[in-house]
Amino acid sequence: MFAVFRAYHEFVGVAIGTLTLLAGIAAVFCIYSACCFLFLKGNWAPFIQAISIANLLYCIVTLGLVFIPGSEISLAGKIYFLGEILVVCGLVYVELAVAKAIKKTI
Repeated sequence: MFAVFRAYHEFVGVAIGTLTLLAGIAAVFCIYSACCFLFLKGNWAPFIQAISIANLLYCIVTLGLVFIPGSEISLAGKIYFLGEILVVCGLVYVELAVAKAIKKTI
């Protein structure tokens, strides 16, 4: 997101600072997930739940940024971010289902 939108931020209508913030949050979530995958050997459920809640909060923040009054986000930007929110919400659903399944096996 950061690499592509940085060059086209005017087309999307999102300030570079906002893109940097959203990309930074996504990078932290990626590092967290990678560390969990690499270093956790058991009891993944609470960690999966934590990242799913974080992803859901990210969606809420992004939704707020898209529809904040006076926002200059273009139609293309709104379509992109709404699509991203749908994908991440789908991921949240899968993460919570996996966490529930893990808890049942413990």
